Amino acid sequence: MPFPAVVPPHSPVPLGTIVTMPDPRVLELCVLAGCDWLFVDCEHGAIALPQLGALLAGKGSTPALVRLPADDEQHVKQALDAGCEGIICPRVEDAETVRRLVDHGKYPPLGSRSVGIGRAHGYGLNFSGHLAEANESTSVVVQIESEEGVRNLDEILAVPGLGGVFIGPYDLSGSMGVPGQVETPAVRRAVRHVVDSCKEAGVPVGQFFGTRAAFDAAESRDLHDFAAIGIDTVFLATAVADATRPSGS
Repeated sequence: MPFPAVVPPHSPVPLGTIVTMPDPRVLELCVLAGCDWLFVDCEHGAIALPQLGALLAGKGSTPALVRLPADDEQHVKQALDAGCEGIICPRVEDAETVRRLVDHGKYPPLGSRSVGIGRAHGYGLNFSGHLAEANESTSVVVQIESEEGVRNLDEILAVPGLGGVFIGPYDLSGSMGVPGQVETPAVRRAVRHVVDSCKEAGVPVGQFFGTRAAFDAAESRDLHDFAAIGIDTVFLATAVADATRPSGS
């Protein structure tokens, strides 16, 4: 089952946010605030892979995807064994990387994921049950965030076992020579090309948006299968700044 088919959306497009702080209460707060899913960041955030098991306990039954530090087999195994619903691999640019990630993330006969006892297996109490359903219920999602990834998109989407694509528009804009300028026509065309290609291939597609206003204004918003809006640290900083700045400043 590809992510986000397991998400019971509160809105037409399942919405989540990026969690970078290594405290399960942050995930719990996001769930209580209404997130349909969570993006747990081990690439840019302060979260280390060994912290994931305790951290993910804060999400309850809400699905979470863990962004890996890199496309390394050990990273894939540690994230999935910690009990997330799938992984996101940053900056994927070729089909061979996707095949490798699927192989690492799926148990035989679909891949070569090795067996380890962790939170995903109920620490051994649900070992057989997890092995029986893991290939169907966990997803391998790749980030398209460079011109090279966009160029090779058709080959990437054709890899069996790919669970979804997540668009990183900010890094994509950087690779196109306009870092941070995600609303420039060239970047918007590239994003729309990725969305349309994923829909044609039947692969779930999501995207990061800095704000809810940016999501609401996106022309392809209703075509997304999931989206992440904002980052926990930015939300905190913005809320504190709004509360403490002198009136009228």
